[in-house]
Amino acid sequence: MQIANQHAGDSIQTNRKPSFAILAPYFKSYLLPVLAAAYPSLFFYGNNVHNLLLTNLGRTIILYILIATIVYLAFIVKNRNSPQKAAIATLVFLVFFNLYGMLENLLLRLDWFTVYDFVILPVTLLVAGYVIWLITKLTEQASRQIWNFAAIVLGGLIFYNLVIIIPAEVYKQQQAKTINSEYMPPGSEIERELPDIYYIIFDEFSGLKPMRDYWNNPKANEFEKFLISKGFTVFQDPHGSSTNTLREIATRLNYQHFTWDDDPASQKDWFDSISKNRVMDYLKQQGYKVVTFNETQFAIPSATSIDSDVTYNYEDIPTTNLGVFFDEFGVFVANNTMMNVFSSYYTKLSTSKHADMVFFTTNKVGELSEIVSPKFVYIHLIIPHAPFMFDEKGNVNVPTAYNNYTYYLDNYNFSIYLATKMVTNILSNASPKTPPVIILQSDHGLRNSSSSFVGQLENFPDEYKTSILYALRLPGYEPSFSTQEMDPINTFPIVFNHLFNAGIPLK
Repeated sequence: MQIANQHAGDSIQTNRKPSFAILAPYFKSYLLPVLAAAYPSLFFYGNNVHNLLLTNLGRTIILYILIATIVYLAFIVKNRNSPQKAAIATLVFLVFFNLYGMLENLLLRLDWFTVYDFVILPVTLLVAGYVIWLITKLTEQASRQIWNFAAIVLGGLIFYNLVIIIPAEVYKQQQAKTINSEYMPPGSEIERELPDIYYIIFDEFSGLKPMRDYWNNPKANEFEKFLISKGFTVFQDPHGSSTNTLREIATRLNYQHFTWDDDPASQKDWFDSISKNRVMDYLKQQGYKVVTFNETQFAIPSATSIDSDVTYNYEDIPTTNLGVFFDEFGVFVANNTMMNVFSSYYTKLSTSKHADMVFFTTNKVGELSEIVSPKFVYIHLIIPHAPFMFDEKGNVNVPTAYNNYTYYLDNYNFSIYLATKMVTNILSNASPKTPPVIILQSDHGLRNSSSSFVGQLENFPDEYKTSILYALRLPGYEPSFSTQEMDPINTFPIVFNHLFNAGIPLK
């Protein structure tokens, strides 16, 4: 009897499946939700690979795989004996989840009726729930066939996007440059009697003339009076050659025109010409240390860092909240999904780093005594460029204002405040023996774009789009206000000819 019981126990133990064998079907089925979660981010990244970094993609994919995992586990509870049905149900949910933002935008464009999230979202979830209920009625064989077909299709789509992404990433890595961001301790070199030079770019800052003529903005006159009182020459109607930021910065930092196109394929050329440019090379030869506060990476995360001695970039400002997942790319992807319902929350998170960089730069730029002079300080802030997140007092607007041109003027007036504070800080900490050179410019004026923006300005002249701010504080220089002098391509030849007798011909 004891022997029989022992054999029975052995039989039971032999038939018991290992834990891995039990879980294997669930892990295998889980592959489909992972593919479905990863594909939208890979698709959007592949279409913008030249403007983004892998960190943007990695953060976004992690977030959506987490969402897919939670949904899959919830369906496993309902369909624990059929992991393939749970996976297909998760796929269906993710399809509706990822297409919701596009559906809402389509309805807004069609303008058939007033679109409310509290109406559209429940209807979408109801349809998704009905389709998921139909899935529970499938046979195991049908579920297996659907799973296999969906996995093959998604796998093929992902492979296609990887074919686009991988070569571009390899190319970007090959072009990566080592940045020397070590501080030069005070007194490590003999200071020369040369002035510090500050080159401050405000992105999409309209020229003073359109501010007066189109917006009737009294702060334009106040700003001009302030600059004149601080020794600036203020040019009244200067224009850049285009509305392309990279073209404008490359042209001015190299004082030459380029023939490259403005399409994404030429961005590597633009980045290289900005990263290693004639202005900074020349100043290094004169004994200058180059310092950069460069927020270009806020608009173009893949922007190459400038070859400088001390670097303050957008990525150098630490993220302390969920904004790590909701950078500009994360917001773009989320806006196409059901998360669009919560855009007011995550959009605010995404721009907190931008605000940190703006305030940090404004306060720090006049306090660089730890860096030996002479120094060339390059500042490029993405303001008053969108997101139009500030009112004129610096308070943060509601996220719905960020892409609405109605709020540009307040953002502009706050930029005037920032410029005023920067100039005041620089001059208050400057040596009276060698007063600094300060160049205030914008890359271009308000572009009034119709893509992804609302509240476009009516009857806005095209020539205003290239109208720029240009104010020059160059002690001892007498301006002629000639056409050549107002062309920003000649900014540094004028400065170098005055300071160093460089003899650079003007364009």
